[in-house]
Amino acid sequence: MIIIIITASILFFGCSQDNEPNNKPEITELTFKTSFPVAGKQEWYLAIPVSMKIDDNNNFFICDVSQNKILHINQKGTLIKKFGRVGRGPGDLFNPIALYYKNDTIYVSEGIPHWIKWFDTKGNYINGFKVLYVAKSICMVNDKIYTSILPRDETGVTNMIFVYNKKGELINKFGEFLDFVPNLSNIISRSLLLNHNNKLYVLFAYYPVLRVYSPEGELLRELTLNKSEYRKKFPDRYKWENFKKRKDSIASSPSGLFSSYFIADNYIFIQLHNDNLIDQYDFSGNLVRRFIIPDVTEGYLHWDFQIVKENNYEYTFFIINADSKHLGNDAPHIDVYTAKLK
Repeated sequence: MIIIIITASILFFGCSQDNEPNNKPEITELTFKTSFPVAGKQEWYLAIPVSMKIDDNNNFFICDVSQNKILHINQKGTLIKKFGRVGRGPGDLFNPIALYYKNDTIYVSEGIPHWIKWFDTKGNYINGFKVLYVAKSICMVNDKIYTSILPRDETGVTNMIFVYNKKGELINKFGEFLDFVPNLSNIISRSLLLNHNNKLYVLFAYYPVLRVYSPEGELLRELTLNKSEYRKKFPDRYKWENFKKRKDSIASSPSGLFSSYFIADNYIFIQLHNDNLIDQYDFSGNLVRRFIIPDVTEGYLHWDFQIVKENNYEYTFFIINADSKHLGNDAPHIDVYTAKLK
């Protein structure tokens, strides 16, 4: 694993596994279905929708950092509920940057002032606590809250995953930062967390590495995903000089190689940032299918996506982006696509 200086076998003592595809993946073009919200037809809008999660009824919670609100919508784009009172006290929301849904509870990470708060599905505040570092991504494993931190210039921080109980007590920390760019390991190690079968999946946003940890923090597996093709497709993202030049923008923006991912049906679906691709991997890190998002503007901005499995041969993709193709403006919205598999 690595692009520039160090190999993962040295960094992680043989835990890493390169996965370069031996066969070309299946190619499936998504079929556009609809977009929402449509101005004048729906009573809600999106400003900077940084995170989206599916609930038990296949509806969606969306975290909008600009509005300081959480929106709950169904698959047709009808608003079920929105909540969020701007402020910095208990029950308020200020700069919400990530969310996680579990058991009719919505967990929200605030970038400022570094809190995690949780609410019921009606928007009633339940509890919260202040964390040590801003949590760029959060998830639950068992009854513990796992956070992927992004320290700025703090020294002495060697772990990227901080674990809290619901009392707000720090009970564990683990996970090494990527270290192929001197003095920028904390920034390039921005990662996205998901829980699957009570294991913690950690996908790095800037480099095609996927780690799997036990709830206790044991590194079970590390995969390097299709790095040769990504390097050919996005050569500028693999020059460490570019990381140094873009230090400030990297620290504050969602840019990178990957923007989001989703685990379903024993597969890992990964959306490439500013590109019209969603890559489907198996749990061995093999690229098995590539979904093409048609008719999008080159370099269009997208934030997150979720998938609903309709049956064994059909998926529906709900993708948040700011492409102007379908609604005629650059306002963030959700595009709905379907994919029928062979």
